[in-house]
Amino acid sequence: VRITQQLGGVVVLAVPLPAMAGALDGLDLDPDATVTDLGSVKVPVVAALGVRFGDRYVGGHPMCGTERSGPDAVDPELFRGARWALCLESGTDLARWLRVAEVALDAGAEVVPVTAAEHDDAVAAVSHVPHLLAAALAAAAGEAGALAFSLAAGSFRDGTRVIASDPGFVTAMVTANGGPASVALDRVRRQLDRPWPDLVAAGHAVRTFA
Repeated sequence: VRITQQLGGVVVLAVPLPAMAGALDGLDLDPDATVTDLGSVKVPVVAALGVRFGDRYVGGHPMCGTERSGPDAVDPELFRGARWALCLESGTDLARWLRVAEVALDAGAEVVPVTAAEHDDAVAAVSHVPHLLAAALAAAAGEAGALAFSLAAGSFRDGTRVIASDPGFVTAMVTANGGPASVALDRVRRQLDRPWPDLVAAGHAVRTFA
């Protein structure tokens, strides 16, 4: 005899983006359960899960994590002090949104209300494009030869840290957010075309926003 237990309360989907839509297939979900996710792209996920779960679903994305993965990468303090984006759309059930916000706050995070589109535009600039730039920097250094790598120090290490992330994860992330990521990448290209002293000065001027 197979005994199943309903998933109730707040059900959190912490799975890769391609698996998000079918993550609860075959599982018994309490009709009153609230569903949220931790996906790094929101517009396509909100569209897919919103159709399936209606106003029981609240999209979320904690802005934290490292390039490491697997059981050895577990950090019980991972969410403490992190900003946790929670999608607040026109049809969002406010009571459910507040319940998911409570989960984020209990984990030590700071809740940031956003729409899915606002989220994807913002993270394209500060998360998704940096992954592409890190890959480009590492690939270009590889073309420079072995001496370049032997002399690499802090600035190269910091600029390429995230290339240790799982390539499949990164590819799925930037592909799912292709439109905003392309716009953000074009902004970077325009900056690189500026006179170098102007570019350095402009970057220095906004450093306090980070």
